[in-house]
Amino acid sequence: MDVSTIAKDYTCLQQQSLNNLFDTLTLFQDHAEKTCRYWAYQVGIENNAQSAVDQCWAVLKQGRDDARELINESFTTVEVYFVGKGSKQPAE
Repeated sequence: MDVSTIAKDYTCLQQQSLNNLFDTLTLFQDHAEKTCRYWAYQVGIENNAQSAVDQCWAVLKQGRDDARELINESFTTVEVYFVGKGSKQPAE
């Protein structure tokens, strides 16, 4: 195996690890949101306060999705770089 293949495989491994992390984070945040909604309903929080909480959750989700997109773009750039390095033939 050459260096570019090893680097590409390592990059794929890291990308899959981060995708699993983000999937777990998404699951945890969605469950936390449902739990907060249930507690707010039980306590009787007003609609104005609930709408403020909903806006906070929306900002949190947007930030999470933006971070995931940025990281995936970075991994794509790194993978393209190593694919380009692996396809070059040494000068004779």
